[in-house]
Amino acid sequence: MFGHHHHHGHGGHGQAPPPPPPHEQTLYKIFCRADEAYCLTVRNDTVVLAPTNPRDESQHWYKDMRHSTKVKDAEGQPAFALVNRATGLAIKHSLGQSHPVKLVPYIPDYLDESVLWTESHDVGKGFRCIRMVNNIHLNFDAFHGDKDHGGVHDGTTVVLWEWAKGPNQSWKLLPWGDEAYNAPRAPPGGPYPPPAAQPEPAYGGYRPPPGGPAAGGYAPPPPGPYPPPAPQQEPGYGGYRPQPPVHEPGYGGYPPAPGNPAPGYGPPAGYGYGNLPRVLASEPTVRVFCKAGDGYSLTVRNGTVCLAPTNPRDEFQE
Repeated sequence: MFGHHHHHGHGGHGQAPPPPPPHEQTLYKIFCRADEAYCLTVRNDTVVLAPTNPRDESQHWYKDMRHSTKVKDAEGQPAFALVNRATGLAIKHSLGQSHPVKLVPYIPDYLDESVLWTESHDVGKGFRCIRMVNNIHLNFDAFHGDKDHGGVHDGTTVVLWEWAKGPNQSWKLLPWGDEAYNAPRAPPGGPYPPPAAQPEPAYGGYRPPPGGPAAGGYAPPPPGPYPPPAPQQEPGYGGYRPQPPVHEPGYGGYPPAPGNPAPGYGPPAGYGYGNLPRVLASEPTVRVFCKAGDGYSLTVRNGTVCLAPTNPRDEFQE
């Protein structure tokens, strides 16, 4: 196709102009048979149908087939990813039937079957099903986009559904014309266009509706002066003071002297000193040591069991 070029003269008027250079990557529009005037669009991080606009980059899709030679569906159809030009997000499988498809950041060199799709054979007039690569029974479905449910409208969501031979389940991927490639691109700095400037919220975080108070909006608050807000202080420095840490007896802290328990140290009802049940607190204690060094006894220290020099007055060794 590209190996031979034939030039024909036209009565001395020179050669025919060369064909335009091919686009680096083909941009596709995706629409269903239920209403071809609506295209697959990314809006608010969801996949919907919207009126066709070739200059809207959120309706421009790349059909990435880099994994098509090694990933195929049960019918042998090659897999592809659908990547949105405006956002860089790929369409991902939904949770199941009737659930909307999802969008995730696309990592081209990572093989992720959850963003891979296939096309069925022709189901009429060049339309095909778009279905999960690993479950060809779940297809793109313009939710309630058939005539019996009101048809396609601006904002129709795309879900997955079993094949029901509906026009809202029959899809086409067609290349956009030159008007799509000539659309103004977002400035460098990332695949996402910069967000529109947001006005400062008015009156306590609410933006008044158009028309002002006369149209049912919020009236502005009365003029000041207003008392200044209370100064915020660091915890522990005049503001909220955190309570001192409470150590359980035998876990990094020393128990208080008998008869004068500090708050938080008193044993619960039914328990004796050191959180032992009373039936055990009245039993004699024993010392535990090993043959390797009987000068060391089993001890609790900082929440762990270890050996320490024998000390008959250390209750952590009892």
